[in-house]
Amino acid sequence: MDPALFHQENCGSAPPDRMRDAAEMELVRLFAAHKAPIFGICRGLQVLNVTFGGDIIQDIATAGAHRGYTENGKLQIDETKLKTALDTKGSEIKALFTSDNGIAVQLNNIINGAAKTSGVKGSRGSLVEAAGYASTASDSENYITAAMTRTSKYISSLQLKLTDEESRLWSKFTAMETALQQLNVQSSMLTQFSGGSSN
Repeated sequence: MDPALFHQENCGSAPPDRMRDAAEMELVRLFAAHKAPIFGICRGLQVLNVTFGGDIIQDIATAGAHRGYTENGKLQIDETKLKTALDTKGSEIKALFTSDNGIAVQLNNIINGAAKTSGVKGSRGSLVEAAGYASTASDSENYITAAMTRTSKYISSLQLKLTDEESRLWSKFTAMETALQQLNVQSSMLTQFSGGSSN
């Protein structure tokens, strides 16, 4: 959006698109009226966020935290920057965590959603759907129990195949032993016959 709409200066690198800005402003008013979140990258979005009651701090990096992609989600806190941010922007940092859309509220919503125990199969929380919850129907109606049941059935079918294969091989072995005994008897008779005829 054109920064002039929020009493800011245009950066000059891109000329304003008045038709697009008018359409975006209408969408912003619509979303604000319904208290719906606005996602997107727009010129002046931070100012727009604050204008409609949002937080001025957009991420925790301004509060002294740093996260590198090689850190696997681990945050590194710069104590000096954190202390400065707490001293100068304490209320904004507090709002980042505790406002209606703050990190703590969002985490709580995510955790509550994942741990929801009520409802029929398919409508419970993702953790309950995966692992179940003791003393409820989900205890036996979950992905892990279903996978264990499938695995048990597969193991049972493999054990039956193993037993069948073992029986088949024992039958062949017994038949081979019998054939060898018969060959030994025949060999012995031939030896006696050939030895007896030379006398």
